[in-house]
Amino acid sequence: MKRYLLILLLVVAASLLSTFAGAQGVIEHPAAEAELYKDNDGNLWRAYDTGDGAVVSMSVRYMHYRGRYYLVDLYILNTSDRSVAIDFDDARMYSTSGRVKVFDHDGYVRRIRRRNNWRAFGSQMAMMAAAITVDLLIEGSYQSSSRHSLGRDLLTDLAEDLVMDAAYVGSALIWEHYGAQNGVVAQDNLGYFHNTTLRGNSAVQGHFFAKYAGQSPAVSLEIPIGGRVHRFTAPTLQLQEVRARE
Repeated sequence: MKRYLLILLLVVAASLLSTFAGAQGVIEHPAAEAELYKDNDGNLWRAYDTGDGAVVSMSVRYMHYRGRYYLVDLYILNTSDRSVAIDFDDARMYSTSGRVKVFDHDGYVRRIRRRNNWRAFGSQMAMMAAAITVDLLIEGSYQSSSRHSLGRDLLTDLAEDLVMDAAYVGSALIWEHYGAQNGVVAQDNLGYFHNTTLRGNSAVQGHFFAKYAGQSPAVSLEIPIGGRVHRFTAPTLQLQEVRARE
């Protein structure tokens, strides 16, 4: 009798562990199960039914601007009457070669600003170097000439001043240009996806960037929805390219 009771307890424990493991595991949503559609701009979307009241639509595109990125748009519809928590901070993305870095809003904006600032600094240094070179050529031409006069002296000084002033003005314009681009990046990413609690019968939409993984045939997004981790897979061999607004 004790033996049968022990066997029964082991079976119940195994069943509970299996149920718990299934609840804690990742729920797969392969690309083949998704419903395809296009929006008014011709962007391709895949809609996945999670089976527990949520429908996740995902569009994956490619953007090359201060680096190479996946641009992922998400539209999540909660068709149930209960609220659902979406934990974007715990989202992960994978290619066929491994994990892909997902940028949060601040991380992406900081990355682009840092790269823009470096480009501005490099352009400024190149312009100043060119100005100094031209200035030295003017000065060298003046020194090598045997014919000096007050008029020639004034013209030489004026030319040198104009070259350096143009360099300073150009440097200011460079920083203004890249500063404006930083403003555009911040404005364009106001709709960045973030943690949210989705009320019943409502939807949320947003986007995020992830580091491009090269010619990976597919990527998978893992995101906790309602306390359960779902993995949505989409092919990526023929991605639509997005041009950044500058």
